[in-house]
Amino acid sequence: MLLRTCLFLITIVWACPGAVLAQTSEMERQTRQMERRMVNEQADFQLYLQMMKVNNYLYQYCLWNHRWPEPIDQENQVINQLSELIPNNPYKPAQLQESAGESTDPDYRYVNQPLNEDYSGQAASGFSRESSYVPNNSYEAYGSKKIKLKFNPSLTIQEAEEWESDPPDEWQESPGTITGISNGMNLVVVWGAGADGRPIKVPGGRKVRLFITNILMDAEGYGNN
Repeated sequence: MLLRTCLFLITIVWACPGAVLAQTSEMERQTRQMERRMVNEQADFQLYLQMMKVNNYLYQYCLWNHRWPEPIDQENQVINQLSELIPNNPYKPAQLQESAGESTDPDYRYVNQPLNEDYSGQAASGFSRESSYVPNNSYEAYGSKKIKLKFNPSLTIQEAEEWESDPPDEWQESPGTITGISNGMNLVVVWGAGADGRPIKVPGGRKVRLFITNILMDAEGYGNN
């Protein structure tokens, strides 16, 4: 009986080799698709944890300063500190993985310090001399910013809640980018861009993962200093 079954299967393979190859190819395609989905889901979760840290930081900043960070110095300082807090991009696992608080990301450098002689429009890999490194509170970002801060004075809680089901079409960033938005009065919203550049969603669902935080700020003080 076993011999007849084996001969029957061999006959099928011999008679329909194209069908067998097509089935094998389809199984391989589905396997690769499943692997990519699992990798993206893991990256989405890591980004979600980073969004949580960004939200907590921005909450503490607004709580202590009673305001949303202003351009340019305050904003760049916050971006620099957040970049050290969450230095790694979950969607670029092949890059050098850094320790939080010990960022070596060359995209962020002090603006008034000399850069390398080989600087060519990209981020410098360091300073020309060790003695030139003098810490200060004025920062600038060269290259792509992973953290973005935006001021939207018309933002309301109703609009933010609508974003959970229908995010704006212009919300399109490089994978791994985290954006904080505030009206400068009482609201902070944080969203993160997934593998497709669009906001990440709840696993298995359509709801966008957002952090929406209410906190009272001094709206009159924004832009006056």
